[in-house]
Amino acid sequence: MGKLPDHVTRAEVAAALRLSLRQVDRLAAAGTLTKKKLGARRSGFDREEFDRYLKSIGEGEGYASPVGSFSFTLPPESPLTCNAVAAKLDEILATSLPGCLVNAADGAVHIVWNAALGYTTEQILQAV
Repeated sequence: MGKLPDHVTRAEVAAALRLSLRQVDRLAAAGTLTKKKLGARRSGFDREEFDRYLKSIGEGEGYASPVGSFSFTLPPESPLTCNAVAAKLDEILATSLPGCLVNAADGAVHIVWNAALGYTTEQILQAV
């Protein structure tokens, strides 16, 4: 069996992390991964750097990155419903922190995101 190339393409990174190409580009723009020129019209990432990154986020089964999550309940006296709050948060996070999924279930609001995006609970709370 041959040696793996010393680079991974954007598409390989997107497939491994289950992200869109746009989200992979955001990782590169944020400095999380460093882009590497592969040719006149192609770019990718250093394989060793990508492997280190996968290990740093917990890698998961089959290179699927773990998810981050945050849940909260509303006070009983709140005039708002969980569904209304979830809908508003989804609207806000769709533009400020793309890749977050917001759901209302079991009397709570749940926010889930792919950990490869690098978001923290603090960032999400600041965005809303």
